[in-house]
Amino acid sequence: MRRTGEAIAVGERVLPRAITEKERREVMAFLDTARAYQKELGEWQQAYAAARAEAEERRKRRAEAEQAAPEPAGASKEEPPQPKWGAGPKRRVWGSGVEGWISSVTCRGKALHLQVDVAGYRLALHSSNYFEMGFNTAGWVPPHDFDPCVHLKGKRAVIIYTALKGKRYAGEILSIEIRK
Repeated sequence: MRRTGEAIAVGERVLPRAITEKERREVMAFLDTARAYQKELGEWQQAYAAARAEAEERRKRRAEAEQAAPEPAGASKEEPPQPKWGAGPKRRVWGSGVEGWISSVTCRGKALHLQVDVAGYRLALHSSNYFEMGFNTAGWVPPHDFDPCVHLKGKRAVIIYTALKGKRYAGEILSIEIRK
């Protein structure tokens, strides 16, 4: 679909062969449309290339800043991991999303199993390591000692997950946004 140069060349070859005025108008309209599309496509490609270069530059600066950043005072490698607040997907993820009420939560080590009531159905979801999935809030303030195994039950949430087949649960949780 991006072969606009070829489309314009075909239109220019057909134009002298147009016999009636109606055919000439149709070919001219085709050429005008093809040229406009070619111009828009060129502008889009330039904007896309600039945005990609800018994103790559930001990524490099972020990586350099992370390497140069000193370890915070009092930080210990033996601190227990904490759930990641605000660490939900920063980009579009290819998964499913569901909004409902969390009816049950079960934790075994780092694994989290929960059931969500959605429009009269109960959906079972799973996370093999809930320390690595993202937690966000919308209008709800989590307690200082937030523990998803304790505090998620009974909350309304939007859950982004990757659907799986052949498992006892519907999918692997990517992030949870807890709603008020």
